[in-house]
Amino acid sequence: MALKALVERRHDLIKMQTAEKNRLQAPTADKVIVETCKKMLTVLQSQIKMLEKNIDNLIKADESGSKSSYRFIKGGRPQIRRIMFMAVLTASKHDPKLKEHYQN
Repeated sequence: MALKALVERRHDLIKMQTAEKNRLQAPTADKVIVETCKKMLTVLQSQIKMLEKNIDNLIKADESGSKSSYRFIKGGRPQIRRIMFMAVLTASKHDPKLKEHYQN
């Protein structure tokens, strides 16, 4: 449950970060708006990094993560699960962080 909350919060912060980046690119952005957007982006980036560390720690602490077989999930939409599985499987072979995580 804690992992889900952290991931949802990270997603929310990324949406806020995108909104601030868009404000910076607005043609009507004056100096004050640009400065406040930059400050907010700094805060958002540090919060996102903190959440990512917490998420990584939770994943590493999960003993079931050390299994060498595939996990079975019930429920949800099968089509979405299938797409996500293939995306993660591909990413785990090419992304260094994911590769390291799934090799352990």
